[in-house]
Amino acid sequence: MNLTLDELRRDIESTRYVLGDKIATLERRIQTTKNTTLNPEYYLKTSPWPILAVITLMGYFVGRGLKSKPSKANLSRVNKGDTGVIGGMVRSMMIAISGSAGRMVVDSVRNQLNKRQGGDRV
Repeated sequence: MNLTLDELRRDIESTRYVLGDKIATLERRIQTTKNTTLNPEYYLKTSPWPILAVITLMGYFVGRGLKSKPSKANLSRVNKGDTGVIGGMVRSMMIAISGSAGRMVVDSVRNQLNKRQGGDRV
């Protein structure tokens, strides 16, 4: 296995080229994954109705879970609308999540309409 210096250099250069090509392909795949798989806005753009349905169902079930049957001891609290500390925290979180999801849907729809109209209005 006597390789000359020129053959060895060519072999090293071809290896560098192949590695560079593979690294570029990997970078493109990572960028695609970042822009699609890990991006919730991508899913809102491609399929907004299932996401809206899931958010609605989550809100429904969380709301049903927070709604408890009044007992005699808690009847006065329930009539006043007090669900306790945990219920208040969960309600606040759900309001924040639904507000954020609503803003994402509105922004997505606005962007789609702007693309169809060919303008960059806000």
